[in-house]
Amino acid sequence: MSSKKHKHSALWTNLLSLLAFVIVAVVIYQNLGDIETTIDHLRDTNLAIFLLLIPEQLVMLYAGGEIFFSFLNAAYSKAKLKTFKSASRPEVVRISLESNFVRAALPSAGVSSAAYLSWRLKPYGFTAPQTSFIYLLRYFAIITFNQLQTVFAIFFILLFRPQTGAGVGTLILAAILAAGTALFLWLFIILISNSRRALWFAEKIIRFLNWLVRRVTFGKKRKLADYETIKSFILEMHTTYATAKQNKNILKMPIFWGAIYSFFEIATYWVVSISLGHPEFLPEIMIGEAVGSIAGAILPYGLYELGMAGAMASLGVDLGLAGLIVVITRVVSLGETFLFGHLFYQASMRLKRSSESSHVA
Repeated sequence: MSSKKHKHSALWTNLLSLLAFVIVAVVIYQNLGDIETTIDHLRDTNLAIFLLLIPEQLVMLYAGGEIFFSFLNAAYSKAKLKTFKSASRPEVVRISLESNFVRAALPSAGVSSAAYLSWRLKPYGFTAPQTSFIYLLRYFAIITFNQLQTVFAIFFILLFRPQTGAGVGTLILAAILAAGTALFLWLFIILISNSRRALWFAEKIIRFLNWLVRRVTFGKKRKLADYETIKSFILEMHTTYATAKQNKNILKMPIFWGAIYSFFEIATYWVVSISLGHPEFLPEIMIGEAVGSIAGAILPYGLYELGMAGAMASLGVDLGLAGLIVVITRVVSLGETFLFGHLFYQASMRLKRSSESSHVA
């Protein structure tokens, strides 16, 4: 790579690091009220139970990272290849934290996280399409088990918790969301399972995006994506899917770790609820998280928390208590993602800058 390209890459690395730092500062400032509320109510929690969040979060983060490494380990073992480089448990947790930070902080959310992981996991033997496929597999596994938890919670509440009209409406909404999610996953599998179908769809999308870019930029920018590059990417992703379909055993451990991650993600709220003296709220938390996730995805900032607390309240949980559980859990998540995740992210960026500087020299 030329010195000019190295300088350009280093500039973007520095800008991303600065952007990440600014975002952390802004997020902390925007959530000072929630942080103060959490500190004020810590005396209301059972501290011994509350501190269980530390091992609980470590297990969740480790499970998120192992979805990637367990898949590649099984795939390489099946092919009797030895180019796979394993990672230590602390390194798996660290990579998972960095990924969560990038997804939460940088533009394009999941796209930024997948792109970052493609770079971050390259030294371990991952190709970019493999990383993207496993990233999607991770979402599939987590979302699938989230919806299974939602269905379990719906039946449990219907059987054992008398509901008002608002509660029944929330349960119906949760059921519709679960069904819609299952339909989306099914359609995606149909699309990626056939390379010709996937390429046809990709071509139509790329043509539309390039047309839209030309219109928006008045012809100054001719295209957003190159079809040949996307074609190569999709074909390798399809190959990875076909390999996984033919050797279903390599999916067992990623799906297992996806189930672990999914439960411990919900368990963060549950541990906070237990520390406040309410272990019985697990089904309501499951429903609330499902509704809140959709609200947060399609509505402005802060609607995730409001949607989750509102859903829990409609199911019979005191609104103030539901809000407190959500706020405390959010602050814990912020501290983990934007402080620790940011520190590890910046450390990786420093290593990247150091590597680029040594290549230039």
